[in-house]
Amino acid sequence: MNMNQSKTMKLNVMKRLIFALSTLIITAITFSACSTDSSPGTGTLKVSLTDAPANYEEVNIEITQVLVNQDEDAEEPENDGEEDIDEEENGWYSIMDDSITVNLLDYQNGAVLDLGETQLEAGMYNQIRLILGDNNTVVIDGETFALTTPSAQQSGYKLNVNADVEEGQVYDLVIDFDASQSIVATGNGMYILNPVLRTVDLEEQASISGTVLPPGS
Repeated sequence: MNMNQSKTMKLNVMKRLIFALSTLIITAITFSACSTDSSPGTGTLKVSLTDAPANYEEVNIEITQVLVNQDEDAEEPENDGEEDIDEEENGWYSIMDDSITVNLLDYQNGAVLDLGETQLEAGMYNQIRLILGDNNTVVIDGETFALTTPSAQQSGYKLNVNADVEEGQVYDLVIDFDASQSIVATGNGMYILNPVLRTVDLEEQASISGTVLPPGS
């Protein structure tokens, strides 16, 4: 082998080494970029309403919003009445923001009312707020009575939950609004609405939150 051939072989070996090293570097950079840019997938949280049996003819409740937050200690949602509450305001996501009035007694014995659903970043969500309006009534012996509610209700009724929303999955959560325990007679012909709520995970068929926290919590 002459000197020129030897130099050529060495040059070819160096080229192969440089090519291999360059390929490794490019692969590493690409993998790192993918890892950095990747974000959690999304899942769906679906919320429904049901009721336990109650000895009334009708229990009509106005629901204005259903909200969810990952933080069980999140600050109360703020809304000026003109804009929807969303993830830009203290981490709140809206499940439902169209006011509806429902007769709770229509949703007993396994019947449920779909309140809404939304796509969320996969993860654990720990607070649900049910916000009621003022159009709440109870019908007793054919007579309709207004249900008064605490003034602090504007912030909604808070329920602590453990809703694990998984990527590509639908998490079904049911709010059980117990009408029989939620209405208090004052003795002077007036009735107060003091909601008794719990949430149920349909997949586990078990309560994951037994009580509602007071308004303003």
